[in-house]
Amino acid sequence: IVIEGQEKGLIRKDLTPGIMKRAFFGALDEMARYWVLSTKKKHNINEAALQISSVFIRGMMSEEAWKEYQVPI
Repeated sequence: IVIEGQEKGLIRKDLTPGIMKRAFFGALDEMARYWVLSTKKKHNINEAALQISSVFIRGMMSEEAWKEYQVPI
């Protein structure tokens, strides 16, 4: 997905696909582990998913894609 996005000019070309893949799945894995194992859930799972995806999508977008799509916070 990262490579395809880079080829289409949607994702920054300076990002290494393997690193981005591992960072994204690492964040999701940590939240999933927290949600399953925590007895006191301080974070809403839906809010966590929105925040994580927003950080990655906005952080990975190329300048051209950012100007065209203006993803809301």
